[in-house]
Amino acid sequence: MTEIIKTLLFRLKKTTYFWILLALALLLPVLGALLIDLSLKMGEALNEPIEQLMNQMLAQYGGLSGLMSGFTSISSNPMILSIIFASVFLSAEFKSGTVRNAIIAGKSRSQLYLSYYLVALIGGFAIFVVSFWAAFVSMGLVFRFDATGNMVTELLYCFLLGLLAIVFVQTLVCAFLFNTRSRVLTIVIPLIICILGPGIIATIVEIVSV
Repeated sequence: MTEIIKTLLFRLKKTTYFWILLALALLLPVLGALLIDLSLKMGEALNEPIEQLMNQMLAQYGGLSGLMSGFTSISSNPMILSIIFASVFLSAEFKSGTVRNAIIAGKSRSQLYLSYYLVALIGGFAIFVVSFWAAFVSMGLVFRFDATGNMVTELLYCFLLGLLAIVFVQTLVCAFLFNTRSRVLTIVIPLIICILGPGIIATIVEIVSV
């Protein structure tokens, strides 16, 4: 199984769209931080003290760590990018006949599937880590690393929560892929679940709690 994983990681390094997704994971948080910085400067141009604006925004989100928690939701950008990566990369293995040839050559289907799942996790973790730390640095520069409470503990909690979210979305992708072997279904259904799921659950909880 180790050899299978090494082979898959070698292919992953040669895959252009994986590096494009990593670049997007880096750029999207930076662009978001730049937009926030622009809105703060526009407020300052209207004679509102920038320190007051920053404090208001941080209070609204619960500090810098509160802003970072937005990157740990299953509907966040790194999760969506991870779903696209795993769906496209792994479905190509089935489409090209690599899985069938490996089984004919004597490889265990369970070993193959576990190897694909682990590579999906590795790629997903890479995308999340890049996105999370790009967001932390860019947001921290905008807000001058001002946060309430124990920032390190809260950020570590957000980071671990994000890793768990990656495990969830990649498990979802692999479950659909291994059962349907359809690239379209493997991309579309997990995306729908992750994008609409949190809103549906929140609505149900709100209705039940009334």
